Amino acid sequence: MKMALRSSPLPLEIIHLIHEQLGMQNDLKTLSSCSLVCQSWVEVSRSQLFYSMVLDIGPLAARGGIVSSSKRVEFLRGNPHLSRRLRHLTIITSTYSPPSRQASLICDLLPLLPRLHHLSFDLNFDLWVYPPASKAIVATLRHGAIDVLDLTNVRFMQYDDLFSLLDATKIKSLKLDSISFVIDRIPPNGKSPPSTTRYCGDVTKAVTLLQSQYSRR
Repeated sequence: MKMALRSSPLPLEIIHLIHEQLGMQNDLKTLSSCSLVCQSWVEVSRSQLFYSMVLDIGPLAARGGIVSSSKRVEFLRGNPHLSRRLRHLTIITSTYSPPSRQASLICDLLPLLPRLHHLSFDLNFDLWVYPPASKAIVATLRHGAIDVLDLTNVRFMQYDDLFSLLDATKIKSLKLDSISFVIDRIPPNGKSPPSTTRYCGDVTKAVTLLQSQYSRR
């Protein structure tokens, strides 16, 4: 009769490195097996199994739409042992759902993820120009610990809206892709507005880049 292994002979640091590599390779089958080896492996293996999530808030009604996303949020609310393991969240929005409902869902979700450190937004341009939605999301982010932020397809009303978002987070790394500003639609003195912002790297350098880019208007 085989005895269950109660503890691991390997140092905990090595165990973490092994599981991190498996997580990077998205080897879910091996991670699942690791969670059954011994008690000391359970937490670290499960933390890699539930590391990342993509929430598509506004797909077509045929795919469930915002109702399906709401159910996922309620699932995480009812299973805090899973939600607190999430580190990376991608949120995709759509013009098919009202901005107020999408913003409400985002604000319901973010507080459920206390260990989230990497947040990706693909907002399909329209959500952030709805002030109640953008203000609610910024207020929610102030209570989090996000240090990596990716923004794709985001249209801000004005430049200060972007800086307010950066100020609301404790980010160390920033990625901007296809960012635009409503205020640039009417360029002063017939000058062309700045090109779409694309940036990836240090936050301080990004802010300096943005300030210099838009001060040339």
